[in-house]
Amino acid sequence: MNRDPSGAMTFTTKKIYVYLALCVVLALIIGFGSGVGAAIIFLGAAPATREASSRPGTASDVPTTPQQMGLVQVATEGRPYQGPEDAAVTLVEFTDYECPFCAQYFQLTYPNLLAKYEGKLRYVIRNFPVNSIHPRAQKAAEAAECADDQGKFWEYHDILFQRQTALEVESLKRYAAELGLDAEAFDRCVDSGEKAAVVFRDLQDGLNYGVRGTPTFFINGRMLVGAQPLAVFESYIDAAQAAAEADPER
Repeated sequence: MNRDPSGAMTFTTKKIYVYLALCVVLALIIGFGSGVGAAIIFLGAAPATREASSRPGTASDVPTTPQQMGLVQVATEGRPYQGPEDAAVTLVEFTDYECPFCAQYFQLTYPNLLAKYEGKLRYVIRNFPVNSIHPRAQKAAEAAECADDQGKFWEYHDILFQRQTALEVESLKRYAAELGLDAEAFDRCVDSGEKAAVVFRDLQDGLNYGVRGTPTFFINGRMLVGAQPLAVFESYIDAAQAAAEADPER
């Protein structure tokens, strides 16, 4: 520390950087120690494109907890879904195909959740690639959207998580061929980047809703963060179902 002419003590720039670094390390320790499986964006989210810097919804200007936000009206129009369109409960997942916690959820919880609530749950996917730590997630998300154009979103979604260690573009194209998609149309879609805007819109919407990491879920608007056990999802879904039955106009 230095003293200015008035006698006040000030930190040097170098020590301030050291202090900030220690804060980040502490945040990482706390995050991993909490047992909540989620890939978290620390110190804000870098914009996916230059255009993002002029748009609303950055990590510093929206609420960050469910308590602050209450129930969130998450847009689902035009997004891939499975289950009844008129189901009383809608679950929206913001996912990142390179996120290990998303893969953990996919392997351990997702199939059991679908089986338990078959015919009762509308399940929607939206994209939230954390590009700062998952450099292949963006293109994987675009590829899934290209597969959706050919009616194979869910099959492609499953392959991406089953083969998460191989998400380079060459592999993304090979998975499409394995599913019997029109290879020429798929490759053109992926190479052109035409789905980047769709993925970016999901990301920006997620930030506006308070999403800060993956996987993040909204169950009838109630936020749930991380690869939680099946029992936790059951409690959220059952509560949402009960509330919907008690108030059909809700």
